[in-house]
Amino acid sequence: MIRAIAVIPSTLKCDKLKEEYMAKLIGTVIQWALLLGLTGGLVDATISMRKEALRAHQIGLVSLSKLNRSLLARPSKIDAPRGSRTSRSNE
Repeated sequence: MIRAIAVIPSTLKCDKLKEEYMAKLIGTVIQWALLLGLTGGLVDATISMRKEALRAHQIGLVSLSKLNRSLLARPSKIDAPRGSRTSRSNE
């Protein structure tokens, strides 16, 4: 009877080690899956950026001078909304 009691703690210890090993194994598998998913996403993003760069290169340079002028131009009297006072000549 004493031997049976002594065997129980050793089997419990062995079971605990198996559970810890399985938990580590599952954690490692999950980490690898996340890593592969992230790298796959980065590869897809790189491929799509390459395609867009190729398309932009084929189209050529885009002149932004008109856009810059419209954004940097000062509003004139014609562009001012009605009722606003842009100059002191009306007073």
